[in-house]
Amino acid sequence: MADTTTDPSFTMASGLLTAHCIRLEPGADLVSSLTRAAQKAAKQNPSSLSSPSSAVMVLTAIGSLDYLKLRLANASRDDQTDPFRTWEERLEVVSLVGTFCGADGAKHLHMSVADAQGRVFGGHLVEGTVYTTLELVLGTVQGVEFTRELDEKTGYGELVVKSTSPTDCS
Repeated sequence: MADTTTDPSFTMASGLLTAHCIRLEPGADLVSSLTRAAQKAAKQNPSSLSSPSSAVMVLTAIGSLDYLKLRLANASRDDQTDPFRTWEERLEVVSLVGTFCGADGAKHLHMSVADAQGRVFGGHLVEGTVYTTLELVLGTVQGVEFTRELDEKTGYGELVVKSTSPTDCS
C-alpha cells in the first residue's frame, strides 16, 4: 500500500474551526436540509473577506428518521445487484459524517443507523426524512478550501484540500 504522506504534493491544510449548531425538525428532508445548513454555515464563516468558507464538514449528528435510502458499501457500478437499500421505519441515527464543497454544494455523506432490534446499517446517504429530530453540528475551517476533482485512479470525484491562508504550514 502506498504511503501518500511521503509524496511531495501531499498537503495538510489547517485553520480555525468554527462549530455551527442546528436542529432539523420532524418531516425535514434530510439531504436538502443538510445542504442548506452547510451553505448557511459557509456564509457565516468566510474563508476570506470576499468569499464564504468552502470547507464544511459534519462534526456530529444524532436523532431519528422514518425514511432512509443508502447506497451500500462496495456497490459496484458494474454489479447487477441493487446497490441501494431503503427503510420505511423508525431508525436511530448512530453516526453521520461527511464533507461539503464549494458553491456547487458537492457533498459526500455517510450514515449509520440502528433499527428497533439494534441492528446497525450504514452506507452513502442518498435521501431521508427526519422523524422526531436531528441535532446537527457542522464545522467550517477558515483558510481551507474543499473541492472535488475526478481522480483517474478511482474514477470518482474525490476530495481535494487546499490552503487559502498564506500562513498555513502545509
